[in-house]
Amino acid sequence: MNRATGFVIGILIVLSVGIAVALLPLLPILPPVGHMLLVLVVLGLLLLLFDFWLWRFPLWRSIGLVCVPYIDGQWTGKLTTSFDGQNRLENVRLVIYQRWTKISIQFFSETSISTSISAATLRRDTGEEVLTYVYSSEPVETATPDIVPHIGLTVLRLLDTGQLSGYYHYFYYDEQKLALVRGQLVFTRMKGEVMPDALL
Repeated sequence: MNRATGFVIGILIVLSVGIAVALLPLLPILPPVGHMLLVLVVLGLLLLLFDFWLWRFPLWRSIGLVCVPYIDGQWTGKLTTSFDGQNRLENVRLVIYQRWTKISIQFFSETSISTSISAATLRRDTGEEVLTYVYSSEPVETATPDIVPHIGLTVLRLLDTGQLSGYYHYFYYDEQKLALVRGQLVFTRMKGEVMPDALL
């Protein structure tokens, strides 16, 4: 747990005590254990609310209490890959499911569907936001036999333009050789998706 996360939890604890005290006159007389349970219930609700929704507000990022970039939603993009010699652009789609404490990704292409095994965002010393995830990929039913299941790594940078841009790679093995397949990805958030500044 970093300092900012601990500070947020501390704020929520203080708020839960204040809300519980405000609720006491509206409730039947409770024993001391009941007071503690009330605080814990309120704290649990506040944590859930913050994890699912409140963390998205830009205010938290502007004061440094939330360091996670808001990238939840659907993204469309283009892919080029060394698998076919970087000879064509392929339409792809990325779906990011994000909470304050968790993020997962699904990727859809013309030949495969992949799901993240583990994922994380980080902020480099330069201030650049990066999404990194390990994925498991499975070919779609219509894919050719040379499209094989695999596990790979994707790294995407959040650009100033609001796009996600980066690369992926995985090792491909057939009866003849072991090869590294790598590709370039660029994604744009789909129209209609809620942007971070729209949460103000």
